[in-house]
Amino acid sequence: MDRPVGKGVSLDFSPTYRGAQPQGKDGACVTLASEDANKENERSSGPVLSLVQFSRAPFVSFEAVKLGTSRAAVLVIDNPNDHVTEIRVDKIPAEKGFSVDQMHFSLNPDESTCLTVRWTPV
Repeated sequence: MDRPVGKGVSLDFSPTYRGAQPQGKDGACVTLASEDANKENERSSGPVLSLVQFSRAPFVSFEAVKLGTSRAAVLVIDNPNDHVTEIRVDKIPAEKGFSVDQMHFSLNPDESTCLTVRWTPV
């Protein structure tokens, strides 16, 4: 991210946008099997990072965020593969106010989970 951040800043992840922000009754993010995540995708429209080659990058939008405040966005990470996948967030532009709630985790085959991305304008 070499561009300055401003109103309506978005964070671009690879590889796909499919929809879904699986949440429990209390609004907390929940982990779903892929077929459950696909059903949820049909009902909502949030960014999804699918861990397959050649898929499109999801678009995480924070809309307008006032200085001195922060906003969180949920990115669903989907592992449609038939093997466990280790996820490690190597680069996050912390100097520009971005953070994530998990830096390293693993996903079982056909499992999805939520990654909360927070932006506090600096």
